[in-house]
Amino acid sequence: MKNLVAVAVATTSAFTPVITQAEQQLDEHILVTATRSEQMLKNSLSSAAILTEVEIDSAQAQSLPELLDHIPGLDIDHSGGLGSLTSLRLRGTENDHVLVLVDGIRAANATSGTAALTHLPVTQVERVELVRGPRSSLYGSNAIGGVIQIFTKKGKEELKPYLDLSYGSHDTQISQAGVRGLYGNTAYSLNGSYTETAGYDRTYNNSGADTDKDGYRQSALSASIQHQFANGVSLAMDYLRSEGNSEFDGSNDSTDFINESGSLSVSLPIRDNLKLKAQLGSYRDQTTSFGFSPSLFETTRDSAALQLDYQMAESHQLSFGYDYHIDDVSSSANFIESERDNHSWFTQYLGKIERWSIEAGFRSDDNEAFGSYETGNLAIGYDLTDDILVSLSYGTGFKSPTFNDLYFPFTDFGCFFGSCFTFEGNPNLAPEKSESLELLVHGQTGNIAWFASLYQTDIDDLISLSSDYSTVANVAEAKILGGEVGANSDLFGWRTAIALTYTDPRDQSDDSLLIRRSRASANLDISRQFGKLDLALFWQAQSYRLDQDQDFDGKKDRLSGYATVDLRARYQINNELSLALKINNLFDKQYRLIQPFETEGVTAAISVHYEL
Repeated sequence: MKNLVAVAVATTSAFTPVITQAEQQLDEHILVTATRSEQMLKNSLSSAAILTEVEIDSAQAQSLPELLDHIPGLDIDHSGGLGSLTSLRLRGTENDHVLVLVDGIRAANATSGTAALTHLPVTQVERVELVRGPRSSLYGSNAIGGVIQIFTKKGKEELKPYLDLSYGSHDTQISQAGVRGLYGNTAYSLNGSYTETAGYDRTYNNSGADTDKDGYRQSALSASIQHQFANGVSLAMDYLRSEGNSEFDGSNDSTDFINESGSLSVSLPIRDNLKLKAQLGSYRDQTTSFGFSPSLFETTRDSAALQLDYQMAESHQLSFGYDYHIDDVSSSANFIESERDNHSWFTQYLGKIERWSIEAGFRSDDNEAFGSYETGNLAIGYDLTDDILVSLSYGTGFKSPTFNDLYFPFTDFGCFFGSCFTFEGNPNLAPEKSESLELLVHGQTGNIAWFASLYQTDIDDLISLSSDYSTVANVAEAKILGGEVGANSDLFGWRTAIALTYTDPRDQSDDSLLIRRSRASANLDISRQFGKLDLALFWQAQSYRLDQDQDFDGKKDRLSGYATVDLRARYQINNELSLALKINNLFDKQYRLIQPFETEGVTAAISVHYEL
């Protein structure tokens, strides 16, 4: 708590001159991910953000990471341009400490433990929900830093065919088309897209073949159908597929990829106060690399989920659930084990008594690889006024070891510069585990929606490479302190969103900063409509970050902070046709997020959108 007070002082002094990032108008949005049940965003005891379809269209993002970069608390780095390897760190945690869901299905590669965010097509996304802080008590492994849920496009109230064509820098071409509608009680959606770019040379100080441009292409398809029966039963099917090729520098020069998810969901009202929800799902991640050391990695995850919600009384709900998934790995690496399953059950209570609110949850996971593991959460909230809520929450989380960590076969990588390297997995690993504490205040004051939070996360048994890089072990610990402040408003025709975040992520062994995380960041998004013309400016600044030693001087490399400005414009020619222009990094700021990869300079794209 003493550390939290110190962060509070630093946060207050840093944030006093301004108000911050836009969460949405709190009384307008429904949040599902935080509790696996519908609740008003303004009543949530969790720090959360929602990107609606209108906001996604307005952002004109060419990739999902570019879209998510607008949300405070996220630190996104990549190895250069569309299709490059991308990592997402939420509140200073690791990339594999964030659980990614696609229409409720866990989207992660079982060998690496991470989701291929760069290959999830932003063209097929209708809505994004982000919950900060641990959610392992509801979702199990990986949800230490938080959960991101991506909802693909669904049917609308009326028939809406659409076509969107875009062209921009690096010969980037994006085309998408689809149809969405409602026929009686059946909503349907079918959407397709194609993305291709010549790219640019992602790494600096290259020679030989590595000086070429690193291109990317992607084809994507999504489909959704949902039917509401007269007796209240709802049946839905969702499908998403993305495939293509990404080029890069190194011993292998390109990778073919396939990412595919599908689900069948049913909601069954047993009684007025009792509802059963069930879902069957499957997720597939396949990569085939070409070049000096070709390889194949394919993982599939089949899953099933049951949830029973019992409304005991007004403002009191008790939920019981069961989750099951089985991972299967097929690879040229010949893993020692190629399959494991996970059974889990959970319970949650949501209640409200006068001005007090409570959320309490518990979950037990039984994994074939490491046995059982229990997590829980408790959050207590109090309505200071009808428009201001303060909450204090505590939660535990865990991340299970990946197939790479546990079962990677002994491999001799050869000798370089007088040193020889081998690696094999460690089947005796335990899960990484965490404890988090958060104080959150959010509310609405006039036309300003705002929030502020302070948090501390302690992570033990982190899986790290051994000193000779030959295997991995549970040897590291981390402590992360941070704060976030945000606000948005709609005043005098100007829509303004501002955010500031501060993070202090430390390796407990030597009190050094963890790599690839900025200490502080600031976002400002301003937009206004002038008749048929909508103009917007997005300014983002990030402080310095550390990276792995590339200079061989025994010290972590320090990458300088930066600030960029993006401009967006959209002109509505008539009810069906609009033109849009976006310029990223307007002032051509040169900076790096990861050594030795280059980020793009100034880029531009123009698009035309037609919708009935």
